[in-house]
Amino acid sequence: MDVQGVNALKLLGYAYATNGKVEEAIMVHEALEALPALDPTIDRELEVYAARRLAWLYVKSGRYADAVPKAQFFLQRADNDSDRAMSWLALAHAYRALGQDPEADDAVKRFLSLRGRG
Repeated sequence: MDVQGVNALKLLGYAYATNGKVEEAIMVHEALEALPALDPTIDRELEVYAARRLAWLYVKSGRYADAVPKAQFFLQRADNDSDRAMSWLALAHAYRALGQDPEADDAVKRFLSLRGRG
């Protein structure tokens, strides 16, 4: 798949997500995440992009256990505090929903410290 095809899929996933079609957005982003393994010419950073989007989409759809590894994967690769903060926030939501309150509290603290309020 070429760059235009990848960008078209990104836009499709975004359009689905912003129009409330979360399950469709998840399917598109899961496909984006798998592309680098299927086609070595595709930048591996696409996996990171997809993981970030999937973490939030999984939280939004109530798939909290699926959100945790995606947010953790992205968190390890995020290159700025804003992205790291949003990953911690996704983790906080997922952990809280899973009843993992100590982990959720820690994630909130990390989110707030990155946002300058901790």
